[in-house]
Amino acid sequence: MAATPPAFTRWPSGQVFYTIDSGHPLQSAIIQSLQYAESVTPIQYIPRTNQPNYVEFIYDLSRS
Repeated sequence: MAATPPAFTRWPSGQVFYTIDSGHPLQSAIIQSLQYAESVTPIQYIPRTNQPNYVEFIYDLSRS
C-alpha cells in the first residue's frame, strides 16, 4: 500500500483545483459551499484546467 503524501504537497499555495461532473444535480450547492469555505479559510478553490492534482465531484449512484 502506497503512502499518501502530506496535503501541503498536493495543494501548494493553498490552491485546490476541482472539477464537477456536468450533470451533477448539486453543482450549484457545491460551488456555493466552495465559495463559503474560501470566505472562512485561506484556501482558494479554482476550476481545474490541466493540473495533475485536483478534487473531482462526481455523481454516480452505483457508488453509493
